[in-house]
Amino acid sequence: MDENNVVVTNNEPTETTEPVKTEPKKDEKPVSAEVERLKAALSKANGEAAEYKRQLREKQTEAERAEAERLEAEKAKDARLAELERTVEVNDCINGTLSLGFEADNAAKFANAWYDHDKNAMFVCLKAFVEATTTRLQNEALNRQPGLSTGIPPSTNTVDKETNDMRRWAGLPPIK
Repeated sequence: MDENNVVVTNNEPTETTEPVKTEPKKDEKPVSAEVERLKAALSKANGEAAEYKRQLREKQTEAERAEAERLEAEKAKDARLAELERTVEVNDCINGTLSLGFEADNAAKFANAWYDHDKNAMFVCLKAFVEATTTRLQNEALNRQPGLSTGIPPSTNTVDKETNDMRRWAGLPPIK
């Protein structure tokens, strides 16, 4: 390259306020026509599948039909059994967590997470349980402490009585 030839490039984007509109090419179809074409093809394929299924049913013997129905019923029974097993396992876990002191909604969330093997959700539920238990125990400890003031200043009679009781215990004469 020659030293006298200087190439200047402008890498700054040009500022335009309106988006650039591109005209569809003359041989392109609009998008809606393409969608309609795909819908028609899907509808045709569904119709053909239904027709093939009907023809298969007609060709099947009675024994083959009974076997197919039995397999469908068995598949539905297996799905129902799996659902019932899940329900029993989740309910057992809920009962166990409730006996530990979980709140009902937190116990249900924990049981579902446990069944689904979702460790993150389980730890969230455990954290909520620990925080609720800690708060409850702190409140119980505060309620058990004797002599906590409610914020109302004691009356003078109470102070005098307490002072005299303390003086009597120490062996001093009461203040009148």
